[in-house]
Amino acid sequence: MSNINYKYFGNKEDNVNISNILHTDEEILWSAVPKQKAYVAEKVLKGAPFAILWLVFDVFFVFFFSRAGGPLAMVIPFILIHLTPFWIWAYSIVKAKRVIKHEKYYVTSERLLVISGETPFVKSEVQLSLISRTEVHQSATDSRFGVSDLYVTGKIGSVVFNDILDAQTVKNKLDEIKNDNTKKEKFFQFSRTCEYCGSTVDKNLKKCPYCGATIELEYDNKREKF
Repeated sequence: MSNINYKYFGNKEDNVNISNILHTDEEILWSAVPKQKAYVAEKVLKGAPFAILWLVFDVFFVFFFSRAGGPLAMVIPFILIHLTPFWIWAYSIVKAKRVIKHEKYYVTSERLLVISGETPFVKSEVQLSLISRTEVHQSATDSRFGVSDLYVTGKIGSVVFNDILDAQTVKNKLDEIKNDNTKKEKFFQFSRTCEYCGSTVDKNLKKCPYCGATIELEYDNKREKF
């Protein structure tokens, strides 16, 4: 993919040492961190109406139960268990803050990486040469914070860059790479390798234009590696 100008990616926010994760000669072309406030705010708003309504109902129940002279010692354990949906919502917020704090995104000369954890590890990855689809999603909360989510699906694996500022720019450059890969695939659908000189020729030719050898129409689909 030498015809792609990788430097166009521009942005680098590489403040974490991931040298032990990168392959030999693999270069970081772009990196970013998610906007934590946007990510957490979306988690908060997602379940807030139901969780808060549930909490208010239980608070009123306890209030009226105590006014009626009921023993609180008996009802409070039940309420704590009954508040399970609220606890789940609260825990999801705490977990989101902890997870997103250590999440970072990279585009390298070989792949897309989602790195997570205090001790960095690869959470998900997609090879640049295997990108099949890219999408940018922006929720109402994302719009308020000026960020978007970038979804990249590969022939093997997928990654999500949550709440980044330049999602559309990165998508456009990845689409260039994807289209370049598609052209190569289509090229190989109509070509084959001469078994005598190794040149790539039209699959319908009976004679190699490079070495002059007669080529049989029956051939294997072996492709050169790029």
